[in-house]
Amino acid sequence: MNICHHAYGDAPGEVELRCVQADPEHLLVEFIDSGKPFNILTSPIPELAVEVDERQVGGLGIPLIRAMMDKVTYRREGDRNVLRVTAQLVR
Repeated sequence: MNICHHAYGDAPGEVELRCVQADPEHLLVEFIDSGKPFNILTSPIPELAVEVDERQVGGLGIPLIRAMMDKVTYRREGDRNVLRVTAQLVR
């Protein structure tokens, strides 16, 4: 949803999703789009200590991704954003 809203705005756009079990213990997911460049790793983390009523709406997706994933990488390939997240599988 965030890619559709932020990368493309009101214009139509596509998102490619790749899911691979990289090895028996890790799931790798890539989100690939041709929208505006956006490096999740350099995006500022919102101030979470502020009271809920004083915070801006939204902005929690990035901290959630960073907290829940074991590894997050971003790269720009030509005109495409490639966000790769890796999670350890629980067995």
